[in-house]
Amino acid sequence: MKPVYCVLLLFICSPALLAGQGENPLQGYLENVEVQYENSQQLGNIINALRDALKLPAKELSEKRYCDYTGKAGTWDLRAVLENHFMPDETGKTLGPDFYAQVKTKEVQTRLRQILEELEQAENR
Repeated sequence: MKPVYCVLLLFICSPALLAGQGENPLQGYLENVEVQYENSQQLGNIINALRDALKLPAKELSEKRYCDYTGKAGTWDLRAVLENHFMPDETGKTLGPDFYAQVKTKEVQTRLRQILEELEQAENR
């Protein structure tokens, strides 16, 4: 009876354990993302948020606030900036539940740096 129970327990738990391995929803969200903004003020806000994402620790970053799309200061956190200005290439992609931990991963930091460079070039045109 014990071997059957162990195998059954392993069978039930395995998908749950495997589902979280190696997945970073934020990294997937940022792949082929389209950054949308209507004016230079919004572009500057996005650039400031990305710079902070690259330099600030996760805790400090989670407390930081940015302008919303109307320019009202102190309204959006980094997550809201990305949700409102970064359009993923597929519906159903999310930023994930561990956003502030995942934003500090090497892969996400590399992608954010690439996006920042592109936006800084657009700002200088």
